[in-house]
Amino acid sequence: MLAENDMEEEAIDAIEQAIKLTNAFRGEHYHNYGKILFKFEKYRKALEIFEKSIKEHAMVDEIYLFLGKCYMFLEEYDEAFEYLKRAKAVFSDRIERYQSTNSKKNEQEKKRYKELLDEANFHIENGLGVLLCLYFRDNIKYWRD
Repeated sequence: MLAENDMEEEAIDAIEQAIKLTNAFRGEHYHNYGKILFKFEKYRKALEIFEKSIKEHAMVDEIYLFLGKCYMFLEEYDEAFEYLKRAKAVFSDRIERYQSTNSKKNEQEKKRYKELLDEANFHIENGLGVLLCLYFRDNIKYWRD
C-alpha cells in the first residue's frame, strides 16, 4: 500500500521491519521487498533482494521475470535474456498444469500466467530490438565507408 502511494522510504522501512521480525514467509517478504525496490528503480539492490528471495525458497515464478526486467534496465542483456527465458519456461509449465482443469480458481491462475508469459515475451522482443539498434549504431560508421 505504501509503495503504491509512492511512499518510498516508508514502504522500504516497513518491509525491512517485517523481514527482521519474522522468519515465517521470509522468502515472500524478500519478494515484496524486491518489487518495492523495482518500483522505485533501484534495480541493482532489487537483484540482490530477489536472489535472497530465491534462497529463502519463495515461489520463483514472478521473481525470474523481475530479475530479467532488472537486468534489462541495467543494460545487462545476457543475464536479462537468461532470466526471461526461465520465466517463460515456468509460466508455460504453469499454464499447461492448469490447462486440464476447469475450476474457477484454476482459470484465474491460467489467465494470470498467460499475462505473465506475454509480459516476458514483450521484454524479450523489446530487448532484442534494443540489441539490434545498438548493433547498428555501433557498426553504422563501417557501412558508410
